[in-house]
Amino acid sequence: MPLINVSYAAQVSESQKAELIAELTKTYTRVMGTQESSVWVMLNEVPRADWGVGGQSLAHMDVQKSQPEPTVKVRQATSDDMARLAEIEAECFPAAEAASLESLSARFNVFGDHFWVLEADGEIVSFINGMVTDSPVIFDELFEDANAHTRYGAYQSIFGINTLPDYRGRGYAATLINKLIEQARDEKRTGVILTCKEELIGYYSQFGFELDGVSDSTHGGARWHDMTLHF
Repeated sequence: MPLINVSYAAQVSESQKAELIAELTKTYTRVMGTQESSVWVMLNEVPRADWGVGGQSLAHMDVQKSQPEPTVKVRQATSDDMARLAEIEAECFPAAEAASLESLSARFNVFGDHFWVLEADGEIVSFINGMVTDSPVIFDELFEDANAHTRYGAYQSIFGINTLPDYRGRGYAATLINKLIEQARDEKRTGVILTCKEELIGYYSQFGFELDGVSDSTHGGARWHDMTLHF
């Protein structure tokens, strides 16, 4: 006995449910050549708070859509931003991978012109940073030693792109990635390099990054992949 199970998060009237059951039954019997009396249909109305997409519930997404779009501003970071950036870093990365306030401050003191932040209604909600190097790949020592920055190096690196969870899905990360790419082009770099986890390879490919293979980096005990955007 076939069972057609349909889950939905929309509010459906009794008449719509009856029509849906009838139409699903008719379609199944026509395609499969069975009797209508043998077809079961089960409708499951799921609360929007219990249905998640991309890490967020539909109810949360509804609230976001109902709010006016914030005023967005991209600017270079300042030393006064470091505490806020450390808070965002800690929320976006596991503890073993997140850069500390001390580490971010050390980086900023050496290559602060390669720190960009994005503000939404005056509040920093996303940022990107990375040193310049002659190495075509990122290795772990670069994360640990800000002085490895090479001002006139060939490659702009991306150490991290962080967006607070409540502000994801709005293209903020893409805005900052494109900003750093633009800066690298203006500074006549050879390209941009990064390491990422396997599930993000497709995302970075949208910007033109090409997969170079599994990285030698074991930063934070994770498995990373090298990617390069060639100019």
